[in-house]
Amino acid sequence: MVICGDPRQVDIPGGDRMSGLADAVDKLEHTKGFGTIRFTAADVVRHPIVGRIVEAYEGE
Repeated sequence: MVICGDPRQVDIPGGDRMSGLADAVDKLEHTKGFGTIRFTAADVVRHPIVGRIVEAYEGE
């Protein structure tokens, strides 16, 4: 099974610390048979306009 997501994309009060994805990774990442891969912005391939939109919202 593969689950993917961005733990920063949370629309409930509490922000990142209330992410169900972050909670699951915290609880399971040291469990035998469970693995995690964390990507950075450098790993994302997208249309240039999407990159500019992200930069605008991140204040870059």
